[in-house]
Amino acid sequence: MIFNAVIAGQNGGSVNGIKFTYTGLTEARGSNVLALLTSGILNFENDIMLDLFLVGGGGGGGTAYSGDVGPSGGGGGGGYTATHLAVQLTAGEHSAVIGAGGAAQSNGGTTSLDTYVAAGGKAGASDTSGDSTTATTRKGGNGGSGGGGGGYGWSNYKAGGAGGTDGGDGGYGAGQVTGSGTIDSRAPGGTGQGTTTRAFGEADGALFASGGNGGTGNSGSSGAASPAVKLANTGDGGDGGCYQATSLGASTRTGTAGGSGIILLRFPNVTQFSYLAT
Repeated sequence: MIFNAVIAGQNGGSVNGIKFTYTGLTEARGSNVLALLTSGILNFENDIMLDLFLVGGGGGGGTAYSGDVGPSGGGGGGGYTATHLAVQLTAGEHSAVIGAGGAAQSNGGTTSLDTYVAAGGKAGASDTSGDSTTATTRKGGNGGSGGGGGGYGWSNYKAGGAGGTDGGDGGYGAGQVTGSGTIDSRAPGGTGQGTTTRAFGEADGALFASGGNGGTGNSGSSGAASPAVKLANTGDGGDGGCYQATSLGASTRTGTAGGSGIILLRFPNVTQFSYLAT
């Protein structure tokens, strides 16, 4: 894709100020922000100053235990974010990598433009043993915003923790009293980065990198909400898989993948983008 960016000129006029190409997919977001949606090569004709916002890929949700009773998966952490203002890029080629969303039980990929990076979120925890006492086996993944802890299913519905937003930690997943009377401790959510995940770190910026919800634990016929599919270019963490009895099938036991990352380029002096050719 070839772009021409119109910048404000003298005496209220305008001139053609920036020309550049990008080999991946893009999307204009407003008059002076360009989103890089897939990996590619950015090539500027001239040196340029811009603001840069990067979001790593979201971590995948954890997978629920496959036995008759047991823990649900933790939610994946959202991708980490990074803001860099007044970045000077030289004329020529610059490599952009958009971090992939992590599959279930996998970390998200790193997003980068040259040496500027934002790490991917961590996967939510999965328990393959049906552990009833170790809450960390259902822990949410760390990330830009933390994933929620998974709930535990024994004889009734036990909710997973909500994923964190805007750099916050994920919520606790509910514990359960086991058949022997042992109280299973609540599963902790993942730790968020502690700073906003809004575009360019601004209060009115678009929100990215929310943590995935922890899976719900249940048994019998009470049912559980299916983990939600995460959208591309959000950096959101995947939801944890939900425990449910074998008779209900295994379709919701696997956590969902995280959303892929994104790079936003903001040109402070640009008033309009033009697409010259495809």
